[in-house]
This record gives sequence, structure tokens and C-alpha cells, in this order.
Amino acid sequence: MFYDIAIIGAGPSALAVAARLHESTPSALFTNDEHARYWKKYKQQRNRLESERKRRKSSVDSVNISQAENIGDPGLDRPSMIVLDAHSDQWLSAWKKRFRDLKISHLRSPLFFHPDPRDRDGLLAFAHEHNRTDELHEIPNVAGKELSKHEKKKQHSRKRNRPVVRHLKIDGRDRMDYFNPSSQLFEDYCEYIIDRYKLRNLVHRAQVLDITYDTETQNTRHGLFTVKTSTSSTILSRIVVVATGPSTVPAAPGIPPFEARGQSPCSMTHVFQPNGTHLPPALHHKIMTTSYPIKILIVGGGLTSAQVVHLLLHRYRKQQNFKIHLLLRHSRLKVKPFDIDLPWVSKTRNYFMASFYSAESDEERLSMLAQARNGGSVTPQFAKLLQNYEAEGRLKIHTDTEIELDRNTTWDSDQQEWRNLRFKNSNEASGCGADVIRRDLPGTAHHIIFCTSSTPSLPHISFLRNLQETHPLRALSGLPILTEDLAWSDGVPCFFTGVLAALRLGPGAANLMGARIGAERIAWAVEASLVKAANIHPCKSSAEEHQEHNDRAIADKEREGSADSSDFTGSFTNQFAVLSLDGDPIRRGRF
Repeated sequence: MFYDIAIIGAGPSALAVAARLHESTPSALFTNDEHARYWKKYKQQRNRLESERKRRKSSVDSVNISQAENIGDPGLDRPSMIVLDAHSDQWLSAWKKRFRDLKISHLRSPLFFHPDPRDRDGLLAFAHEHNRTDELHEIPNVAGKELSKHEKKKQHSRKRNRPVVRHLKIDGRDRMDYFNPSSQLFEDYCEYIIDRYKLRNLVHRAQVLDITYDTETQNTRHGLFTVKTSTSSTILSRIVVVATGPSTVPAAPGIPPFEARGQSPCSMTHVFQPNGTHLPPALHHKIMTTSYPIKILIVGGGLTSAQVVHLLLHRYRKQQNFKIHLLLRHSRLKVKPFDIDLPWVSKTRNYFMASFYSAESDEERLSMLAQARNGGSVTPQFAKLLQNYEAEGRLKIHTDTEIELDRNTTWDSDQQEWRNLRFKNSNEASGCGADVIRRDLPGTAHHIIFCTSSTPSLPHISFLRNLQETHPLRALSGLPILTEDLAWSDGVPCFFTGVLAALRLGPGAANLMGARIGAERIAWAVEASLVKAANIHPCKSSAEEHQEHNDRAIADKEREGSADSSDFTGSFTNQFAVLSLDGDPIRRGRF
């Protein structure tokens, strides 16, 4: 089967790409001021590909096509597309399961981060339209609404003695944006996007096993990807978009390869594994039927670990014999409204993103990524919950602590518990001993749950190994060094979005903030690539070209679709170059 575009993954980043490629008039990425800056520069530098597109344009101007005709109209040509997901044939299946397992009621991201390419405030409008504004929770201490006039005067008087960090100041008029939508509201909005762009039947359940790329095959004058899947099907595609996330085994610091040890396969789990938040049946029965003290170890200092603590303590709230020990590598529990620092999320983030785009090297960008994220953190709401649990004696938080499992650590099958647990101080080279006793660290535990993050690593993505051998791609700390359009290289149109594109998208690449920005970059490059492919046979229609590929390649049933780019709008220059520090207006004080 031949397609113009094959997207691997069906999460929010993949949905953002698919929706953007079906949107003729995207406007969700930039504010009005940024649009004005971009179009001013665009008028000064007309793009050659844009001029060619206008000359090849059909008699019906796309500007005069109504909004209803522009979106989801089967009469309009769109690039043929397939989405491959290893979990399900539905959009966001893995995302929804993770939220259900952890009982997450609200997203951590603010309202203006979502996959809709058309309207930046679309999620807010959706909430008002369906009378669901009660599902929006305000993010405190961000917009400054909580400060009284007296407090503002005190802050003003303190400016003389202590400088105020200006980028933390957010205009009160932007207060309406800083709300967390409920997970159900966000999922319903994504379903609305899927139906609007008619993306419902694009997802196919299949695990991608291998991808190869031929720059010039016998059957075509331009390169094609060959995608092999677990369903024994072979897919040919002009363009591939990898939107799978980090695609690595969850990391467990100090634990060589992560898997359960001993005779109990469920005694040590990772939160992202199937049933990772559920205790073994035998342990559950022991908790519910006996008064024997139960100790659970949770490793990790991020929001997921706090959610697991809350989930388990709420699940066993009536059992007084149940206690959790939370291990943190850092000296304190970090509390932040977002997983990255506020300046990178607020509406004043353009200055920091411009600095990131203008970095002199990828090593400098990597340093900025680490500084912006600065390890795991929890929201103020969950920090308060953890403090309450610790005051009740049901939770013990151990800072500067890492677990070490060596050959002396054994699983006692009779008592169903880990014995001889060893720990080390993160700030010291010494191991356990007296320090363990002083800090009240447990020597035994009935269950261990790791809530550590997955480290992105290009070499560990199995289906890209052959492509890596034929078209080598450098990586930095596991992150691929991509082109500015998030492509593998200029000659290999394999695009990345999500955390694997962090060296180009910035600290927000792994969350919804990066999903829409990545989709915009990819869409511009994809449109240019499709125009180039269509120009190879200018006398042939895109439908005839598709039929030729199907007949010559795999003789499969004909797939309706088109590669005609006449309905795509916008030039193919990189919009993000406008934000560079090398030119106007930042250096002249007009930013």
C-alpha cells in the first residue's frame, strides 16, 4: 500500500501533525504580534516555491473556499495518510490508559496547549460552548491575581533593595489562560478535532518493525520509505513522521536492566508498565486481611510519583498498617506549576525560545534543556497533599536518597518481601549503615515502584536501526541532531516530533507545548516535499501517480488519496527564523 505520509504513533503529537496537515489556514501557533512580524518579513522575501505553487494553482482560489469546504471535504485533495500505533486502532489510546490508571483528573499544561492548529483559544472556547467551565482549575501564583494591593506595594518598595526578575511578571489580562483543563474535557476536545478533520479511520493497530529508505528506486524517481509492521504488511510512503515518544525502556537509576528479580515477577514494577500501579494480588490480600505492617517503596521525585502516592494511599485509606516511603535524589521536593520553568511556558517565553534557537551549538542547547527542566517536580496541589500524608504518618519522604540493589538484596518468598535493601546519600559516596538508621530508611520492603522517567535514546529505537546504518544520524545524549525542519536530513524526509526533537523544539518538546510547534514545522517541510514530488511528473495527476506506484510496488488495493499540494497555503520558509536573535527586532529593543 502506498501513502504520502506514514505517522508512527497515535498520541497528542501525532494528532497535532495529522490535524495540521489537514488545515489550510493554521493560526494557532503565533500571537497577533508574532503574525504581524512574520508577514512583514514574508512580504520582503517571497519564496520561490510559493510562487510556483500559485502558478500551478487551479482556477478556484483556495481563499474563496468556505470554511466548511476547507475542512474534511472529501471533494478536496489531501495527502494520503496512515497512522500506525502498537497499542490500539484509536487515537490517544495509550494516553487515555495512563490517565485512567493514575486517576489523573486534570492536565498539568495550561489551556492554550493543545493539538488544534486552527485556534489557539479553541479549548477555552470549547469549554464555554459546552458549559463545562467548571472543569477548569485555575493555576495559582502565576498571573498575580492572588496579590493584594498592600502586597504589591510591599513588593514595589522592596525593588530598591532586591532586584525583581521581570520575566516572571505576567500581564493580568492573560489570567484567563492559566487554567488546567480536566482530562475528560481535553479528551473530548481531541475527539472534536478528530471528527472535524475526518481523522477517525486513519489509525491502524500495528507495531513497526523496520524502516528502510531508498533514495531512488526502480519504480519511482524520488525516494520511498518501506515500513514493515507486525501485521506482515508492507507500507510504502514518501514521508515518515516518528511520534512515538522516547521509545526506550523506563529508566531506573542504579538498577541494571530494569525487570523484576527473584521469584516474584510483580514485586518490582515501573509505573509505565502494564498494571504498574497495582500491587500484587497476594500483597493486596495481606493488606486487607491482616494487621501486618506493609512498607512500599516509591522511587522518583516527579509529579507521577506524587500521583502514585496519592492513588495508593487513597485506595488503602482505611488500612492503618499501610505506609509508603518516597525516595528523592534531590535535597528537597521541587514544587513548580509546570514541568519546566515558568518563563518557558508563559507568554513571555519568546525571548527564551529565541535564545534557544540562536544557540551556537547543540551542546549549548542541551545545557539549556537540562537547566529548564531541572529534574522532576510536583504541582503545588500535590505538594500540599504529600505534606498532609506525611503529617498523618502514612508517608515518609527521604531526600538525597538513592536505592542500590546488589547481590545481597534478596527476595524472601516466605515473607513476600525484599530484604537487605541498600541506599546511598546522593550527596555522599558512602552507602548505608548508620546513615540509613538515622534517616529511618527501611531495610525491607514488600513492593517497589519506580516512577522514573524514560530517557530518550535514538540508538535504542529498534525500527530505526537499519535506517541508521544506511543513513547515519548523529545523536547527542540520545537526542538526534535533526535539521531545522525536524527531518533526519535534507535527503531523508523522516521527521521527528515530541521529546526526540528536543534539540530543535526546546524544553517543551515532550509535552503539549512542543506538539503543536513540532506539527507546524513538519507541515511546512512536508508541503514543500509534496510539491517537489508532484513536480517530477507535471503532466500526471496525483491519482494517476498513486495508481502507478500501487501497480509497480505491491499490487495492493487502490487507496484513495492525493499528493496535490494546491490546497496547502503559506510559503515554505522557516517561520522560526523570525525569532532569531540575529536580526530585528530583538537586538534593537523592539521584542
